[in-house]
Amino acid sequence: MFNIKGDYPCCFVLLGWLMAFGVACPEVCSCVGESYTYCDNANLTDDDIPGILKNVPTKVTYLDFSDNQLTRVHDNMFLGLNELTVVDLSYNEIESLTTRNFRTLLNIQRIHLYHNNISRLENQTFWFLPKLEFVDLSFNKIAFIDYCAFSSTANLEKILLNHNALTNVSDSMLASLLTLTHLDLADNLINVITPSAFSHLIHLQTLNLNNNSLNNIEMDTFTGMSLLEHLYLEFNNISVINKYSFQSSKLTLKSIHLSHNRLRTIETLVFRGAQSLTKVHLDHNNISTIESGSFGGLSLDILDLQNNYLTEITNSIFSSCRKIGSLNLSHNLISVINTRSFDSFKEYVYNIDLSYNSLTSVLDGVFDHMQYLQSLSLANNSISFIEDSSLSDLRNLKSLDLSWNRLSSCTAATFSGLETIINLHLQYNPLIMFSHPDYSSRLSNINVHLNLTVAGLSADSAVIRWPYKDGYQIYWSRYVICINSEQCPFRPQPEFLAAYETEVTLKGLQSDSVYYVCVNPAFKSENIRINQCLFFRTSKEILVTTSPMQNVSADATSGMSLMFDLKRILTLLFIILVSSRGLTVHYIV
Repeated sequence: MFNIKGDYPCCFVLLGWLMAFGVACPEVCSCVGESYTYCDNANLTDDDIPGILKNVPTKVTYLDFSDNQLTRVHDNMFLGLNELTVVDLSYNEIESLTTRNFRTLLNIQRIHLYHNNISRLENQTFWFLPKLEFVDLSFNKIAFIDYCAFSSTANLEKILLNHNALTNVSDSMLASLLTLTHLDLADNLINVITPSAFSHLIHLQTLNLNNNSLNNIEMDTFTGMSLLEHLYLEFNNISVINKYSFQSSKLTLKSIHLSHNRLRTIETLVFRGAQSLTKVHLDHNNISTIESGSFGGLSLDILDLQNNYLTEITNSIFSSCRKIGSLNLSHNLISVINTRSFDSFKEYVYNIDLSYNSLTSVLDGVFDHMQYLQSLSLANNSISFIEDSSLSDLRNLKSLDLSWNRLSSCTAATFSGLETIINLHLQYNPLIMFSHPDYSSRLSNINVHLNLTVAGLSADSAVIRWPYKDGYQIYWSRYVICINSEQCPFRPQPEFLAAYETEVTLKGLQSDSVYYVCVNPAFKSENIRINQCLFFRTSKEILVTTSPMQNVSADATSGMSLMFDLKRILTLLFIILVSSRGLTVHYIV
């Protein structure tokens, strides 16, 4: 099967092959008509190239020399191949390029040079290539790009320079790239961007600087890029962003990615006025302060602030923000959320994640008027109190996660107003009592996840209780299974309990074994599902064997008595030891 690369429909390739059957082709290559020649993965060296090119069809448009052992590109290598539009030299060992390598390719559109050993781009390496649109130089060793390495390339739109060894970006390096729309400089060693380095890139829409060594973003770093839409600055060492850094692009910037840096403070004017901005990623930084109105005027689809050091959400942080469709504040140190903190975008928020924080309560007024909120996560906090009706305005909420908290009771008033809830997570709370509003008339599904509690535990039994007790169930369905089934012969035990039962004692268990038990209520309506489950391990059982003392002869008394006294002392010490650890001991005589 031919290895056809690029955006060329297979049907046209096959048709061309059928029409040009019998066209001359180099022996080590595969040809599809006169247009496609594949000499990839043929162990070719530099000396093989001239002979092969003599037999390549002169009307070839796609030429593939990838996955070989080439160390250089011959001067005027492609002379006579006037219709060539794509050349692939990737996965070779090419160390350098000259100004005479591609000069004759007036129709070339795409050049692939990724995964080579190129260390430098000289002046006019890519010169007078009027139809060139795309160059891939990623995964090389490029440390220097001379002035006008790309020259007279009036249609060049995309350059990939990621995974190289660049340490700086200067205006001379990029001065001639007036038509460029996409530039990838990710995974280099860049620690300096000279003032106005990108000022000539007046048509650039996407700039990727991820995974470099940048420390600061200065006021004139991105000057001149008036059409920039997507900016990637993740995985750097950025600690300071000048408040005017994005001034040139504020009317067009749609997404900015600043994750995994060292930002500590978000100043008021950094994003203000970015009318087109929809995605802001500030996660995995050291942010502890967000100045008042930092997101004022923005209409965001995503604001990611997870994994920072925020301790309080005040009324001023999101003031004047028009919309935040998805707000992620998880993995911070938030212990206080002031009432009305989300007021400015309360009708235009659909997902809020506050998990893994230090909240202890949910108070009335925090989530007021969020009638379109779909998902709210408060998992992995220390919440022990939810004020009645504090969630009552969440009329369209579908998912509420309160797992891994410290709730001991939840009443119907706690969840009043949640008319469309589908998934309610309350597992891993010390719940003693749970009740909910009457869902018997619901037409849509509702799934409630709780956990059981162990009231008593021994080596062969367990007393299990559950928080949901006084609902509309018609019976309880109990299910027990031994997890480490190789150690315990306990088989799954489904059982039905009367509706009034509030606990169950499991007997005949194996010591030091893990069990999974569920006690779930059954309702007349199949739309209501309450899952109450728990893993637990039975305690260890220690077996100590003793033997009755036998009569011994007088001659053997001295030696045997010593041995018996020693055995008795060791046995008593053993009993004291295991008893101090709360283990059950059975004596078999």
